[in-house]
Amino acid sequence: MGINSKLSFSLISVIFFISIIGGAYAWPPGFSGQLGAYFESEGSTVNPGDTVYIHINPVNTGSSDWENVTIYAPIPAGLQYISTTAPDRLMGYDPLTGIWTIGEMLANGRSSDKSLIIACKVLPDASGPITLLEGSVKFLSLVSVYDYYHQGGATPYNVAGTAYCPLDLGDSIINVASVIHGGGSGTSYPMNISATPTNGIGPLTVQFKAPNIANALNWSWDFNYDGIIDSNLENPTWTYNNPGNYTVGLTFENGTDYFTVVKSDLIHVLGSIVNSRTNATYTSIQSMIDDVNTLDGDTILFGPGNYTENLVLNKSLILTALGVVNLTSLDDSHPVITVNSAGSGSVIQGFNINGALNSYGVNLDSANNVTLTNNTITGNYVGIQLSNSENNTLTSNTVTGNSWSGICLDKGNHNTISGNTVLLNQEGIFLSNSSANTINNNNAYNNTYTGITAINGGENLIQGNTAHNNGVSGILLQKSINYNITGNTIQNNGWSGICLDSANGIIITGNTVSGNEEGIFTVHSQDNTISSNSVANSTFTGISVLNGSQNNNLTSNTESGSGFTGILVQNSNQTDIESNTLQDNGWSGVCLDQVTNTTVTVNSFQNNPEQALAVGGYGNSFDGNYWSDWDSNDPRVIDGDNNVTDAHPQIKLTVGPHSPLWYGISY
Repeated sequence: MGINSKLSFSLISVIFFISIIGGAYAWPPGFSGQLGAYFESEGSTVNPGDTVYIHINPVNTGSSDWENVTIYAPIPAGLQYISTTAPDRLMGYDPLTGIWTIGEMLANGRSSDKSLIIACKVLPDASGPITLLEGSVKFLSLVSVYDYYHQGGATPYNVAGTAYCPLDLGDSIINVASVIHGGGSGTSYPMNISATPTNGIGPLTVQFKAPNIANALNWSWDFNYDGIIDSNLENPTWTYNNPGNYTVGLTFENGTDYFTVVKSDLIHVLGSIVNSRTNATYTSIQSMIDDVNTLDGDTILFGPGNYTENLVLNKSLILTALGVVNLTSLDDSHPVITVNSAGSGSVIQGFNINGALNSYGVNLDSANNVTLTNNTITGNYVGIQLSNSENNTLTSNTVTGNSWSGICLDKGNHNTISGNTVLLNQEGIFLSNSSANTINNNNAYNNTYTGITAINGGENLIQGNTAHNNGVSGILLQKSINYNITGNTIQNNGWSGICLDSANGIIITGNTVSGNEEGIFTVHSQDNTISSNSVANSTFTGISVLNGSQNNNLTSNTESGSGFTGILVQNSNQTDIESNTLQDNGWSGVCLDQVTNTTVTVNSFQNNPEQALAVGGYGNSFDGNYWSDWDSNDPRVIDGDNNVTDAHPQIKLTVGPHSPLWYGISY
């Protein structure tokens, strides 16, 4: 190790300077001493990351002993403390305060000369000459024994040493680049490493960009500053998997100069679970929830990964998954996530939730105003369960492969279920004892039984959904009242498109129903309105009103291509069939079987083998219908038992006051 005395010092040089106490000062009799401070390093160049040594050496050269000796020797900016050694085994150095407590230094002998060596690491953002300013290493206190005995008291002498220590860091702010030039012109260039992003949850992929220097070549990137070259590209990407702060180094040249650019703590990779307000990180989700520093309204970010827990969300939190985050039930008999009343107002977004084979993926239990969005929920008994919960929003979730229902509302009111994809469950969306909910724009398909089922509820809106290829029904209502089923597309279900069973006051309007065995099927249902629907290609019947149903209104529907009958009313009374278009069915347009007091008015019967007929019953009437095959020379008897025919058959279609057509010319 070479030690150079009184040299101007930069980051790559070493200096030694000793200040002598005495001389021009009027010290007490017998008092004489000196304080030395210098740097020691290997070689002629000091780079960021190297270890340097600060030597502190006080010497009592007088005839009086010293007591209460303390020396101030702070760690210079730009250096990081590593350790201290004292060859004479005298310790007592505090790197936080920079105070070295010595105590006694005798006038003669071994204890008159003390030595402290402080090992330090050069920080990555150290740049330029680094200097210990005059007086920065000095005696804080010193008592001369001669002074003590001959002047009647102990008078401390605060000796301002003039030792220079050779580091001048300048700016020690994090991320300030330092540059080492070697060879060539020595020209100074502006230096900066560009990185996007510089912080986030790991795994974090960062795009780096080298400084824009003409003719630059031979890039060597060290993304975690461990001395290993990670890339030789000019503008590489790198993925940080583990949490921590990362210093980045780059070395390159341009033919005349070479450069090393270092940015300390440039990249900040957060742990897997992070509270965005406090920046606290966690290894488990429940510990995050239970932390007293986690408050209502906090946003919790989740990095990609797998978590196996059963969570109870009892605070109003925003849980956000960044990347692929899998939440799996630790105990499959308990929900993966339970949100109770204290968790009302929470948001859960972007997770894969699975594994509660005998329970729920997400269970909202008396929780209100919760939002579930963009989650994939699979492999549970029930995907999403709402019990006694109101004003919640379930949107854009994929709920698939749950052994019973995808989404289940039990005693849940005023909730919105919108834009979800629900497939491959036994039941798609299931409502029980629930009212005033909005079920809209969902895609429910390939479920074993039904796409959407509602039992014992009222005043729910089912609008704009697609329900197709379900094993039994697209939409099924049982023991329900005052629903509005509107604007849905219901296709290719195993039995019925829409089924009402003991459902009353239902409005079914503007739906497209096609390719089902039964199009719209009602049984034991009253006071319903079925209007302006398009019903096509049913295997058996387009619209059926059966078995004790009464006071139903079938208006302005377009029905075609059923294998059997367009509209079938059987064992039901007081049905109004008006302004419908019934065409191209396998047998009849309208069939009344054992019904009473049913009116069939201003409908259009086109190209049905048996346009309309009535069997049994009484008090039924046909009036003003259009018949594509009416023969004025052989008026058609519709009900042979009661000699019923059309009172005013139409033979020409004319647009007029009836909706959608007025059949305006009577025979």
